[in-house]
Amino acid sequence: MARSGMASLDPARPLNAIWKLHAEDVHDFAWAVMPSRSWGYTHFEYRKTQIFYYSQGANSENLPRQHEAIKAALRTSAEWFFPYPYPVLTVVDVPEEARAADGMEYPTLITAGSVPFDPFHLRMEPEGVSVHEFGHQYFYGMLASNEFEEPWLDEGFTSWFTHKAMQRTYQSYFSSRRFQVGTDFGEWIAYWMAPSVDPLTQWGFRMRDRASYFRTAYAKPTLVLNQLEAMLGRPVMEEILRAYTTEMAFKHPTRSDFKRIAERVSGRNLGAFWQDFVEGTDTLDYVIRNVKTAEVMQGGWMESPKGPVFGAPQSVAPGRRGSITLERRGGLRAPITLWVRLEDKSEQRLLWDGQARWITYEFDHPVVSAILDPDGNYPILKDRLHAGYSAKPVRRGFHYWSQLVWGGLTGLLQGVGLA
Repeated sequence: MARSGMASLDPARPLNAIWKLHAEDVHDFAWAVMPSRSWGYTHFEYRKTQIFYYSQGANSENLPRQHEAIKAALRTSAEWFFPYPYPVLTVVDVPEEARAADGMEYPTLITAGSVPFDPFHLRMEPEGVSVHEFGHQYFYGMLASNEFEEPWLDEGFTSWFTHKAMQRTYQSYFSSRRFQVGTDFGEWIAYWMAPSVDPLTQWGFRMRDRASYFRTAYAKPTLVLNQLEAMLGRPVMEEILRAYTTEMAFKHPTRSDFKRIAERVSGRNLGAFWQDFVEGTDTLDYVIRNVKTAEVMQGGWMESPKGPVFGAPQSVAPGRRGSITLERRGGLRAPITLWVRLEDKSEQRLLWDGQARWITYEFDHPVVSAILDPDGNYPILKDRLHAGYSAKPVRRGFHYWSQLVWGGLTGLLQGVGLA
């Protein structure tokens, strides 16, 4: 039997399976049973925590991966928050017919499924789901946030923790020499599709629909916390999270508690940030609208002592000029940096205050490449796809595609045991 808390058999009734379960400082409880020998059982100890794994036979080969993910979550949470205080942690891989119970969190027990066939070693399962459900031990469990009225204080902070812990441990969910799936890819895509539906302050049961719930409770808070970290710096952000989790443990915090602690630790007034990203639904959305190149010509009708004469147009120095137009599509205004490289190999950095809807910059030479926000000051910038420009499109040759196809085929054959 998988369960929350510590278990012991009743010595007075040795022929009966009577479990006595005990856990302190918890507000919830869960247990799971299956017929004898229908799932695997493995026990480890790590950092004074007894970790019990209940796995499905078909997924048993992924147990080492899951254990490494749990260890990473224990290390990271101890560093950023405070050490996991319970003596036990139970991880349950639910059977296929009980998938509705997968990805759930309870004090000292989580359900984190795996997959029997994973030739490309995508780290969503079991790594991502294991780290995520463990993160709930803090924000759902020990802090006991109100998930009905302020779901982002649980799901959002846990998603941010998952992104950061996975990034530190694995760098990405999937990576190859030419392709990478970032650990906040799912949250970024969800936010990008419809960012202005509900504010973070909206009660969970009053959000427009299920998609908006995921976007507002999981995706946007991850990006908002990334933005706060970019604004304050990583050391300050770590101090804020450590103070918030330590001071608010077992106290049912609200968003006002987090704001108060963040302002105290950082020494900054976060009122404008709060209004823009927590209470508001406007977006920070800047794009490169277009890039143009024009020939510098001289000629046509000109005055002369004998009257107007026509001179054939011809190029004059500098020959060609370039221009780039930026556009603010969102409602939020903030200064943003533009980096450009010109055809003469010179580089420029320009700061636009972002107050107008658009602006055009002109240069003495054509623009070869350009990037908005090159320093990553705005992780929550909505449209990264149109925040960069290159005059030379990326071309994929035969070797690239042949390696991609052959690598995929090899991984598939290895997955089914034929290579």
